[in-house]
Amino acid sequence: MERTPTNTMDEMIRSIIPVRRPDSFEDKAALKIMRLEGLKFSKEFPDMVEAYREPDGTITSGFGDNSPIHKEGDLSTVKESKRRLREINIPIELEKARMLFPNFDSFSIDERVDIFTEVFRGSFKLHHDTVKLINNKEYAKASAEFLDNDEYRKAKKEGLGTAERMETAARAIKNLGGK
Repeated sequence: MERTPTNTMDEMIRSIIPVRRPDSFEDKAALKIMRLEGLKFSKEFPDMVEAYREPDGTITSGFGDNSPIHKEGDLSTVKESKRRLREINIPIELEKARMLFPNFDSFSIDERVDIFTEVFRGSFKLHHDTVKLINNKEYAKASAEFLDNDEYRKAKKEGLGTAERMETAARAIKNLGGK
């Protein structure tokens, strides 16, 4: 699908994703990540996705792909960005999620997807208190702990989408203990 000013991200995503099993974790995670991450299109080649440098110096291409293979200014198609997300990045990050949270697959699919988006962002590390609290099934404490950091406070103050994304994950964490 050619990108035009009237195409929404959802229309573009639907046009490039052959949803194999619309209720599968992998497809739900891919759709959510694509909506959250968005794409940076090339000014010179408007149908191409351009790799760019994040404020922290990381090079990102496609849907949040910071693989070391990318160089600033590299171009790829939307279809290739989707393929890398679905076939490479999600499986790698899913293994991380399962390592961080041994009970990950027992969480409801919606809670897994919301927590996974933050695994994908790199918000969880094995030594983090939030991870320890989740694994100890102290979900309310883990939810509060997850939002108790400078990145969240700054994003909230500046009205960035990152804050809403983190709040969604915090609600999912809290819901792990039952509604």
